[in-house]
Amino acid sequence: MSRRRPGKSLVELMVILAIMAVVLAISATSLTTLFRLGRQLSRDIEQGAALNRLASRWRSDAHEAKSVTIDSDCAFSLADGRTIHYAFAAPRIVREVRRDATVLHRDRFLLSTAA
Repeated sequence: MSRRRPGKSLVELMVILAIMAVVLAISATSLTTLFRLGRQLSRDIEQGAALNRLASRWRSDAHEAKSVTIDSDCAFSLADGRTIHYAFAAPRIVREVRRDATVLHRDRFLLSTAA
């Protein structure tokens, strides 16, 4: 009257461990890819917002300008005596609102290296 106790053999245990290792490797790779995509999406959204702000400012400055000077920089002269300078200094565009030699306001629009 011997009763057999159910158990697992060493081969079954090795198969289960191998399957778990493959699942763990796939999970780790998927998580790494998802985190990388999340960072890239965040950078793209930030870049899009900066470009939208720049386009909006540029458009409104161009509409208000009574004259424009373009050399290495771009300067809009407004009717109220202010000048708005746009300068490119990699990797950003700097917008300065000036009255005479005094800087009244400064905006920086950070661009990605791929832009």
